[in-house]
Amino acid sequence: MNKQASIFTQGNRTSPGPWHVKTVGPHNKPEFQLCDFHGTPIAYLLSPNNGITVEQFKHNCNALKNTPLLLAAIAEFAYSQTAQGIDPTTALITLLKESGGVDIQAHT
Repeated sequence: MNKQASIFTQGNRTSPGPWHVKTVGPHNKPEFQLCDFHGTPIAYLLSPNNGITVEQFKHNCNALKNTPLLLAAIAEFAYSQTAQGIDPTTALITLLKESGGVDIQAHT
């Protein structure tokens, strides 16, 4: 596993990242777990036979495992905007707080 990618991921209040998807169970009926940096399961993912395509499943897995990095990118964007004199929207601040990202109001 890589170490934290930025100072913004270190401010996340989620399980430590980076996250990864682990395949468990028998080969003919695999199950998928979203795990944190330490390998602790965070969530179980349904296999793509439940009405979603394999491509959608892969994108869903990637979106979930990239959550810590996405939160960090949003926080970095908000800080960049603040440095340019543009206040982040209430919706952006709320999104970060509710999703476990860094509290950008505490650092501005």
